[in-house]
Amino acid sequence: MFRIEMLPAGHGDSLLVEYGDAAAPYRVLIDAGPFYAYKSVEQRISALASSGQTFQLFVITHIDTDHIDGAIKLLGAAPLGINLRDVWFNGWPHLVPGRKEKRGPVQGEMLSALIEDRLPWNGAFGGQSVTTKSGKPLPTKTLDGGLTLTLLSPEWKELISLNDDWETEVRAAGLEPGSREKALEKLKKSPRYRPRRAGPPDIHTLATSRFKEEKTKSNASSIAFLAEYQGRACLFAADAQPYRLVDSVQALLRQRDERRLKVDAVKLSHHGSRGNTSPELLGLLDCKHFLVSTNSAGGFRSPHPHDETIARVIEGCGPGVELWFNYRTELTRPWGDQGLMQRHHYKYHNQDDGQHGLVVPLTYL
Repeated sequence: MFRIEMLPAGHGDSLLVEYGDAAAPYRVLIDAGPFYAYKSVEQRISALASSGQTFQLFVITHIDTDHIDGAIKLLGAAPLGINLRDVWFNGWPHLVPGRKEKRGPVQGEMLSALIEDRLPWNGAFGGQSVTTKSGKPLPTKTLDGGLTLTLLSPEWKELISLNDDWETEVRAAGLEPGSREKALEKLKKSPRYRPRRAGPPDIHTLATSRFKEEKTKSNASSIAFLAEYQGRACLFAADAQPYRLVDSVQALLRQRDERRLKVDAVKLSHHGSRGNTSPELLGLLDCKHFLVSTNSAGGFRSPHPHDETIARVIEGCGPGVELWFNYRTELTRPWGDQGLMQRHHYKYHNQDDGQHGLVVPLTYL
């Protein structure tokens, strides 16, 4: 059994991966969404915590608040209720000291304070940064139960590019980079983190529109990886940038002497943003199932997914593409148009109520 559950994490990501024996599966959690969606994530995790479940890994991919906020609330809960074998997160200790976009370094400090001296931290990497290294083989780690993870992002130079932004914003908030005591003090004072008791799209025009790559330092620091289990595979792209994924996938193809990477599913980068999934990347993938985790729509500053991305997927990877959305919104609803699906030969899946996760059963795809 190998399945992905896209939890209802608002406009962010929270993905529950289960593999192994269906009666007693191994589990991995990737991100925990923004603060306002934490209740739904907490309910799902609490259902597992009640039986003392062990998670092989908790990956907090990067410091953007729609990925990290819920993780702060989850790890700040006392008692936590679940056992974590390892936590992957690149914090200040993994940047070179001495090094302005406001993305979440302050949250990164608070999360680091909750992990330090309390939980295993980047244990699979010997406590060092979760990064790839230019010119070296992509790191591959195998979890208990046989799930193999091949790291695709970030590269070391992209991670340390956060140094200046991290230090500037953290100091502006009255904190000292790497100071656990001050970060915990700020955490206690933050109410947000207190533990709680229209017409169809023109696919061809969109798919062939000019691609402009997104460039954001925090997104470039995203932990992205390929997860493989018993012949099934999913690429978890976090918010990683396309050039990094392209370079890493190409490196992996050279290692494996293959022309295209066969994967059963891809969790699209940055919630389907138009600047994060390039035609070049899609051309390297042999995949039919694409996952979008977000409820952002017209009222958000950055509504996702973008039509261009979905159109590129349908036209570049079809026929037979299947789209999986964990929310039904004004931006995802048009892709369920029956006429559109018939003309372009793809399928649409979504979670209607917005209260439950959408399960993608990789074993049976």
